Amino acid sequence: MKAATVVSCLAALANGAAINLARRDASPLDVKIEQVGNSELKATITNTGSSPLRVLKTGSILDDTPVERAQFTTASTEGVNRVAFNGIRVYVRDTNLPDSAFKTIGAGEKVEVQWDPAKVHDLSTGGEFNVSSVGSLRYAKEGSNDIAGQIVYDSGVLTAKVDGVKAAEVHAAFHQSLAAKRANVQNDCTGSKKTAIIKGLAEGQKLDGGQGRYPRGAVADYLGSSTADAKMYCSDVGNFCANAAAYAQASHLELFFLNDASTNKLSQPGLDGYIVLCENSFEVPVSGAGCRGMDLAYLMIHEATHLSEIGATDDVCYGYEGCVDTISASQSLNNADTFAMYASGIKNSC
Repeated sequence: MKAATVVSCLAALANGAAINLARRDASPLDVKIEQVGNSELKATITNTGSSPLRVLKTGSILDDTPVERAQFTTASTEGVNRVAFNGIRVYVRDTNLPDSAFKTIGAGEKVEVQWDPAKVHDLSTGGEFNVSSVGSLRYAKEGSNDIAGQIVYDSGVLTAKVDGVKAAEVHAAFHQSLAAKRANVQNDCTGSKKTAIIKGLAEGQKLDGGQGRYPRGAVADYLGSSTADAKMYCSDVGNFCANAAAYAQASHLELFFLNDASTNKLSQPGLDGYIVLCENSFEVPVSGAGCRGMDLAYLMIHEATHLSEIGATDDVCYGYEGCVDTISASQSLNNADTFAMYASGIKNSC
């Protein structure tokens, strides 16, 4: 089974209230990006509010792991094309988060982070790229590690000129290092873990099966649109779950297991068609989590939409309140959790 270029260490986030940066007057965070050197970027995150913000670093623009912190597109006479992401999408569980997973940004404080996106984007064509950083930062109240909400941000568009040869060298070196690490990861999906995954995929297929009815009101409520694109994505997710379950049953679905409990990661949809499941993912029930609840079936729907064959979705934000019920239609169609939330909502009539 050749899947997309995605890696994901599963993690469930709280469905707390969020602030959408589409309303910039209400946002306590300002995110700006600038080019540094050939392909590196620097983001400046400013807390414009009057109180400190305790934000979750894991899986965000503040994370040092190769997550997608910026998006790249190119423009031509044929239209706009997005540069594929070849890194890791992290899904983080919101319970028992360690202090190390957070960073407090004081009122008026600026935090700068710098990274090289050429590691996780193939910029070898060189030339001019349009770059933006769109995502979310979850936060907790001071003195607590419980997620209280999330802030959806949009940096705006930066035009960057890149030397393709130099960027290609960065990209190749990074992926060679990943291949070396992968050799140390168990690659046989057996026993109770394999059973759980097969059941999770099968339940994901059932969960997604309800989407075939495409209730117009529900499609518009969750996806912000009832267009053919939205319906096509829903159908493709269902097909993926069906095919993946069959592959797993026949021992063709290749899965890695990674013990990374320190950051509450659960899974990673993986590079070169692999899905990485962290040990914490098997603490999640296979199914039955109920309305908008987190289980393995929900997770498989979420991760499936990241695959390039389906939608190559991003993690714009997580949960329903402050995310699915807030972001625009275009953001919804590009947000993995929106589709998982929709499938769960249809099955559980919520």
